[in-house]
Amino acid sequence: MATITSRYPMAQSAGELTRRTTLGALTAVVVALVVLAIVDALARLTDRPVRNFVAVSALVFVGMLVPVLVVAPSLGVTGVGQAVLVALHVVVAVPLVAFVVGAVRL
Repeated sequence: MATITSRYPMAQSAGELTRRTTLGALTAVVVALVVLAIVDALARLTDRPVRNFVAVSALVFVGMLVPVLVVAPSLGVTGVGQAVLVALHVVVAVPLVAFVVGAVRL
């Protein structure tokens, strides 16, 4: 039977799992507050907050693609794999931004 090694090993204790979970949740809350602050600032300080939010979102999207294009090849990901990763990023990002700016209503 093969042994699998991981860059991020499983938590070995409840305390370690709690620490990792808390750190992940705290990171998510901080990022959500930063996004909320950006949206509020754009709404208060600009005449066209939707356009500016879409521009900021596009910059964040390009930043998200940097690891896909720079790091993924060193992990053995082929060009086709990178294209699939980019497509999946687009499939997730476009509806999210459309929902936030109000182009899509649920």
